[in-house]
Amino acid sequence: MVTYVMLTDTLGEYFNLWTYPDNLILKDTDPFALADLTVFPIQAMLLVQYMPRNPWQQTLIFAGVALVNATIEYLTQSYTDLYQIGENWSVVYSFLAYIATFWLVRIQHLWYIKVRSS
Repeated sequence: MVTYVMLTDTLGEYFNLWTYPDNLILKDTDPFALADLTVFPIQAMLLVQYMPRNPWQQTLIFAGVALVNATIEYLTQSYTDLYQIGENWSVVYSFLAYIATFWLVRIQHLWYIKVRSS
């Protein structure tokens, strides 16, 4: 999860989908590295750990958490100068990326359980 989040964050910045104009911690580091390394993995871990078995409920929970993340992203982008969204990116894409990330983590978790039990 950490690798996936850091990779997508780095690629998004490289392709100018978003930028970080103010470096708060160190000059050449991503100001959201702390979130990449802690918040998103813990959020995904809790979602996977306490997820219901019904796929529709899973999708609704993923969508709810993704909506909260996208809302926080929109508010952060609108009211602070921590990062700027590029011309080819939208909060809607972020919402879809959050859902895809949570599903990817869920599928990986199910695969791990299957391999471990066999």
